[in-house]
Amino acid sequence: ALAASPSVRLRVTSTVGHMYGAEFPAAFRRWKGVDPISLFDAEVERIEPDDGKSCIPGQLAAEAAKCHAVVLWLDCDREGENICYEVLETVVPNLAPHNRLRAPPLPQNPKEFDFRP
Repeated sequence: ALAASPSVRLRVTSTVGHMYGAEFPAAFRRWKGVDPISLFDAEVERIEPDDGKSCIPGQLAAEAAKCHAVVLWLDCDREGENICYEVLETVVPNLAPHNRLRAPPLPQNPKEFDFRP
C-alpha cells in the first residue's frame, strides 16, 4: 500500500471552518408565531456560504481528484467532527482510484478482530 511506497507526494490544503451552514426553513425562522416545540421535528436545510459562491467545495474536490487517500486534522470536538464529515462528503467521491488500496472486509464480529498489522 502507500506505506510501502518508496516515496509519497503530499498535497496540503485547508478549510476556513464549516463548509456549509444549517438553517430551519423560512417558515420556522420567525421569532414570533413559531411554536418552539415544532422545531424539534422541523427539517434543517444545508446552506452553502456566500450564496453558493464559496470555492472551497470545488477546491477540495479538485484536490481529491489528484490524491489516493485523505488525512484530516481537525479539532477533537463535535464541531471538528461535523466539519470532518462535511469535508469527507466532498472529498471521498472524488478521490483518484488506486488499484492497491482496498480495505479488508470487516469480520462478522469486529470486537474479535485484531486490527494490528
